[in-house]
Amino acid sequence: MKGTHGTCGSHARDIQNHGFKKAETGLAGSGIYFWAVYDVVLLDYAISLAKAWWKHKKDKGYYEKCDDNQCTVISANLKIKNGLFLDLESHEMKSRTIAWINYTHSQVQQSARGKKALSKIYDLYISMLEEEAKMKADIVYVTVRTPPSFDYPDIDFSIRGLPGCYVVKNKSCIEELSFEKF
Repeated sequence: MKGTHGTCGSHARDIQNHGFKKAETGLAGSGIYFWAVYDVVLLDYAISLAKAWWKHKKDKGYYEKCDDNQCTVISANLKIKNGLFLDLESHEMKSRTIAWINYTHSQVQQSARGKKALSKIYDLYISMLEEEAKMKADIVYVTVRTPPSFDYPDIDFSIRGLPGCYVVKNKSCIEELSFEKF
């Protein structure tokens, strides 16, 4: 598996020196997010998503205090180690995932709001799946919305659908990093 991750130059340097830090909240739970590269032909698409994510964070002021806020896209090979690969978009898992989110949403929303509530729901769901399998998840595959203002003219949205994301739970699954500034 391959994925791209968009960030600023300062954060990329920290990642290069110390490794990734797991985000506590995200669109599909805690973890380290990579835009899925399904095929070399679609590498530009995944790089465009990473650049759009960087722009979204920059526009929100996330990189204001960084000495290098230039866009850097990190490409990585991702390999399952000793854990699970959970594909929440597979036919059998999709309906189960939707049912879980609908069932738990009102309960979780009372203790958390917005992004934190959805992230918590995913984390609870993944924990339940891990308990059933009696092993931890290494990587979770899920589709998420595109970053705001993302535009990729070569593929129509009705054909492309939502982009895929690998949410890495086990940092040792991240291998062979390359860094490119834009």
